[in-house]
Amino acid sequence: LDNPFSYRIAVFGSSYTQGSCTSRSGMSYLAQLSRRTGLHFMSLGCGGNCRLQSYFADVLCDARADAFLFDTFSNSSPGQIRERLFPFIEKIQKAHPGKPLVFQRTIRRESRNFDAKARKWEETRAAVADSMMTLAMARYKDVYFITPNATSPTHDATVDGVHPDNYGYTLWAESIAEPLCEILKSHGLNL
Repeated sequence: LDNPFSYRIAVFGSSYTQGSCTSRSGMSYLAQLSRRTGLHFMSLGCGGNCRLQSYFADVLCDARADAFLFDTFSNSSPGQIRERLFPFIEKIQKAHPGKPLVFQRTIRRESRNFDAKARKWEETRAAVADSMMTLAMARYKDVYFITPNATSPTHDATVDGVHPDNYGYTLWAESIAEPLCEILKSHGLNL
């Protein structure tokens, strides 16, 4: 069949990108985002193994894509973020000059509400990702950072305190649709 999509967005990420804990595949944030925007999101979710590794950047260098969306901070340690982020960006930009690289801040894990050690770890990781992305956006052209939200007002949109449920993924898709589409439009990907 003919591909009905005009653009291809490669998405590299964690179990969130895979849609873990949804009741069916059509409820992942990428599937919902595709229906909402009409864009083709190619999921390259690698579960807990998504930690900005160079060999995953090699795969993305070979991907036929018009833009890239990343959920790369959900499992990376603060040290891995500091060490790997810039080489990861540089490798992909060399293969895909001028294409937008849109990174997402990791979502809030509800399990941190009941575990002070987990809360500190999540806060430290988020602070490192925030500071590194501020530097990356200043250093590299076509690099962006957006913040998804998968948390409901009542904090009950999770299956296990880590992964969103269907509603949590709906909130995620809703929260990034507008900023992502604005970035894509600024690169000539008219929707």
